[in-house]
Amino acid sequence: DAKADWTLFIVGSPANYDTPSPLGYGSNGAIPADTRITNSVDSPVTIGETNWVSKGWDLKITTDGTGVTNGTGTQAEFQMTTNLTLTWNWTNQYFLDITANSNGTVSASAWYTNGVQVQIVATADVGYVFLQWTGDVPTGSNTNNPLTVTMDQPRAIRAQFATNAPMTRTWDGNGNW
Repeated sequence: DAKADWTLFIVGSPANYDTPSPLGYGSNGAIPADTRITNSVDSPVTIGETNWVSKGWDLKITTDGTGVTNGTGTQAEFQMTTNLTLTWNWTNQYFLDITANSNGTVSASAWYTNGVQVQIVATADVGYVFLQWTGDVPTGSNTNNPLTVTMDQPRAIRAQFATNAPMTRTWDGNGNW
């Protein structure tokens, strides 16, 4: 009694990121019945200013979409018992680059998952005050401290500080101080 050979289809959602190993995206045919499969991806994958992070995988019967099993890691292990579809699920992250001019400090730069709200804090050195944020700041929020941003794009934001020391001004008699 000969056992059938099966086909494993591998796809990525929302798109194909990284290169699954040892079997890649697409159709992987002629896999003997009952073969144990271990397939994995690297995560994160950086493309431009976006990280793609594996959220895990789903394994379904190809013909009717019935779920077989799933996992949250970057390695899928299962046995070929019919034609199967392995889907690697990905989400994106954007980089938040936070800097400060001299005379103050800011929160650390980091990668954040798409849609997450992040609070950024600027702390002035002694003798200085927070003035404003510049860069990819939401409209109308440039003087908010702390500043909350939604990570729906890569962002570069800079904190500006100014002295709070009194300044002596002299009138020049021509309308200028």
